[in-house]
Amino acid sequence: MALDVPPPVMVEEIRPTEARVVEEPPMIGPLAGVAAAVPASEPGVVVAERPTFDVPATEPEPAEVELSIGQCAAIAAEIAEGRAARARVLEAHELGERTWRENERRWQVAIAEEAGTGKQALRRAYDAAYVARIEAFRGPITMEEYMRIVVGLERGRAEAALDALRIQRPALMPIVRWWTKRVAEDTKMADKAPDALRGARKG
Repeated sequence: MALDVPPPVMVEEIRPTEARVVEEPPMIGPLAGVAAAVPASEPGVVVAERPTFDVPATEPEPAEVELSIGQCAAIAAEIAEGRAARARVLEAHELGERTWRENERRWQVAIAEEAGTGKQALRRAYDAAYVARIEAFRGPITMEEYMRIVVGLERGRAEAALDALRIQRPALMPIVRWWTKRVAEDTKMADKAPDALRGARKG
């Protein structure tokens, strides 16, 4: 029995078609001006340069400086005085913010550690330098002025007393500690202290 077999399908020879070059669409918007100056290796291909951005230069931190406790106290008093901006004060002493903070923290830790042993030498040195810098700004603090501050503390008006005497508020405790030690160690001042305190209370 004969089978009906369909004739073979004639397959045409596949010829390679001519390659087409696809042009990239034109760039629009902010990137339109960022075209490559380097010629493309193939027609129709555009290589774009990466845009560059200027990075603002930062001022280098001054070399690390180790301040003495007296220097640290004096600079702290200058900053608290507020007659010049903090940055200007540090610049005048050739210090950067980081260096200043490291020195300030170092002495705070040292004072606290010494206090833990029952000693106060570092605290006294700090207070003496701080008060000396305050007096350089406004003149010596007298016994009578100190007693006015003491009375202000008694009455809860210490800040008002400092303002009236043209003394910065952060100086309160350095002044109190320094004068308390001074009166305790000086017999003549200790004799005058009661009368000065009574006079301040009457005022």
